[in-house]
Amino acid sequence: MSLSSFHSPKLSLTKSFGSSLNLAEVCEDLGDFERLKRRLSSKKKSLTKLADDGSGSELVPTWTHPFKRDASERVPPDEETPLITENGEKMESDSFEDVMEKEQINFTLLLTIFIVTLGSSFQFGYGTGVMNNSEGFILDYFHDHDMSYSLFAWGTTVSSYGIGGLVGSILGPKFIGNYCGRKMTLLVNNVFLFISSYFIIFAHAWWWQAIGRIFVGIVAGIATAVVPTYFSELSPIAIRGAVGTMHQLGITIGIVVSQWLSTPSLDLLGSEEKWQYLFLVPCAFGLLQCVVLPFCPESPSYLYQTAGKEAAKVALRRLQSNENVIEVYLELIEEENEAVDPSKGS
Repeated sequence: MSLSSFHSPKLSLTKSFGSSLNLAEVCEDLGDFERLKRRLSSKKKSLTKLADDGSGSELVPTWTHPFKRDASERVPPDEETPLITENGEKMESDSFEDVMEKEQINFTLLLTIFIVTLGSSFQFGYGTGVMNNSEGFILDYFHDHDMSYSLFAWGTTVSSYGIGGLVGSILGPKFIGNYCGRKMTLLVNNVFLFISSYFIIFAHAWWWQAIGRIFVGIVAGIATAVVPTYFSELSPIAIRGAVGTMHQLGITIGIVVSQWLSTPSLDLLGSEEKWQYLFLVPCAFGLLQCVVLPFCPESPSYLYQTAGKEAAKVALRRLQSNENVIEVYLELIEEENEAVDPSKGS
């Protein structure tokens, strides 16, 4: 799709998607723009105005695209006949750009993005990096307590993370996500997080830590499969690419924090006496997510599929206060669901 079709500054790659690190996300967002434009165009042609012909009010289709009229019939946009919706209300905006300008970023959306980034994306990065500097003092701790921990066992423990990641990436979206929704899946994910910390902190043998690392991988796998989808379904079209990068940002911050806390020379938690606290840090963020996330909205797209249109509209109202924008988003959700399963179309 050509980028030249977007002339509004609101749709500028520099302003809307400049921070995006993933080309696939940009293409997906532009695809959403194109679908919305087509949807608005078809809706606009279906709008009618009330005609007073002396026999009562009837809905009479009267709209014709201004560029498809004869030259003598064309009028400036501000002189167009006002468009009336099926409910008899005047439509405030009749172009894609006008509707998108009325998108609002409210506190609920910002809070949801923030808490999911800290409670899920951060865990992915932290679990990836926390073992890098920990080998020396953890092995010393085990040897001082008369527990064997060979380099082979350490390598097995660290690499177990990848096994858990594979399991989590399948378990999250295919099983838990389909039955619980995006929000509940991320809450359930904290159970695996707490289990992982328990096995690592209170390990009586090296293989306890290996099991703990498998659970850490499950946490990361679920997060990386569910969080981008959740963000995409929550965020306004105009900033969807930027919001999508919050997942990568959370991962990066998690890696940096884990390196900072576990570096022995900084004398923070990277020592034989304090290493257990390294694995309590994820629990603190997970607990914060368990407290706050239940008050955040579920994905409108998931609600549309499972609870119906009205439930999706309620969630959208928490994320957007403009009714025109809400209606546009509902139509986009309907179109996407009809594309996946025509039998679910309204």
